[in-house]
Amino acid sequence: MKRQIFSILAIATSSFIFAQVGINNTAPQATMDISAKTATGNSVTTSEGLLVPRVDRARVNSMASPATSTIIYLSDISTGTTAGTANANLDAVGFYYYNGTAWVKMGAAGSAVTANNGLTQTAGNIQLGGALTQPTTISGITAANTLNISGGPLRLLNGGVSNATTGNEQLLLGFQNTQTYKHAIKTRHNDLGPRGNAFDFYTWKSGTDALTDIGSRLVMTLDGNGFVGIGNILPAATLDITATAPNGTSTGVDGILVPRVTRERARSMASVPVSTLVYINEVATGTQTGSTQFVDAVGFYYNDGTNWVKLGASTTTTPLNVTAELDANYTALATDDIILYNTTTDRVLTLPTSGIVVGKKYYVSNIGFNGVTFSPPPRNGSYGIIGAGTSATIIYIGSGRWDVFTGY
Repeated sequence: MKRQIFSILAIATSSFIFAQVGINNTAPQATMDISAKTATGNSVTTSEGLLVPRVDRARVNSMASPATSTIIYLSDISTGTTAGTANANLDAVGFYYYNGTAWVKMGAAGSAVTANNGLTQTAGNIQLGGALTQPTTISGITAANTLNISGGPLRLLNGGVSNATTGNEQLLLGFQNTQTYKHAIKTRHNDLGPRGNAFDFYTWKSGTDALTDIGSRLVMTLDGNGFVGIGNILPAATLDITATAPNGTSTGVDGILVPRVTRERARSMASVPVSTLVYINEVATGTQTGSTQFVDAVGFYYNDGTNWVKLGASTTTTPLNVTAELDANYTALATDDIILYNTTTDRVLTLPTSGIVVGKKYYVSNIGFNGVTFSPPPRNGSYGIIGAGTSATIIYIGSGRWDVFTGY
């Protein structure tokens, strides 16, 4: 009894003098500083430690307005309940402290903290990584509060199916943080051939898709052949475009719009790749020189590596075959184009009547002093002779017949 009174007296005296209490030490370093009687070795078997109040759950339930940071040891949970905010965590024996609102379990041992829904717990460490067990939303992403993923590729492993016409959604894009008006990027995977490996891009289709549906309008496909399909999930060429409405009376526009430029703009282009296609929609600007020397009207043009060439036209000029100057009777060849005469006496030009096509023409020029007679004579007999110092064009009109028209 004397020993207990002395201890209490010592504590009280030290608290008045130092405002700090030391138990088993004379130089306390905190408000209360407890030192073990025997801190080391194994020669002493008496217990050391601090025993906080041990109470059962019913007793904890009955405490009214405990002070924040109060510590207890819950020794029995067979009594009382977890009803109410303050008692909700009282589900196991262990140390608890009061946080001003509820009793909170202390330490990892017997902790109620668990990791799930995308988290993994290893001892007291909780980290990202695990299976999602419920719908999860990350909100608050703005221009200032960005979500950045760095340090390696972002892997989306939703799979995809291995067939030729459908795909699983790897990425869904909703409207304003909602599950509505969803566009989708789908993938297909197939080890049997490149055609079954593809990205498919879908948009939400107004008038067809319900508000929360995943978009059903196929916009584009990129497949393993390097082919691109527009509105076509199985492109059969480098670019395969399917009309939105290939038949019927739809008023929607289908087609391809190539770049539309003026002649001046076409002429200003440098190092144009061969086969580049444009539609020249105006020839009031620029000049018909250089690369645009053949651009004389509005229309489609392609580049042949040097010039812009109108589709359906040719820049190739076939040279005309010209005879030497003749002063003799002559039978025209099918390959002749221009026949020259310098006559000193009357001559006969024999024209072929077979082996030529309708429209074949000869340009005949005579600078001599005598005439040249056509054989067979032309349909218009008044032009059967080319006089001295004149010229004419004669054209084959079929069935062995020719006709003459003046000029060329």
